[in-house]
Amino acid sequence: MRDRRYTARIIVWPIIYIAAQFINRFYPLRKIVITSTDPYFITPVVKSQLQRKNRLVRAGRLEEAEALAKQIRGAILQQHHTAVAHQYTPTLIASNVFDSL
Repeated sequence: MRDRRYTARIIVWPIIYIAAQFINRFYPLRKIVITSTDPYFITPVVKSQLQRKNRLVRAGRLEEAEALAKQIRGAILQQHHTAVAHQYTPTLIASNVFDSL
């Protein structure tokens, strides 16, 4: 029984290793640093897109950079609206009205 498991591992591990190599090649992990000085609407996705847009502009690929800028603008607006919606819930507005009386 133990020999079968060992044999299965010997057969399966190279396949897993090759699959992991392909995944790392076509879907590489990126490290994005978000600091406390970044605005609240800068998410890791937005920051990654901004970095890509910067590379496109420097490479002179302005049409692609403009298309990406529209996506970034939409993502920032969505993040902003989400933050504003959580900030001004009806209970908070009502409590602020009664506090001012």
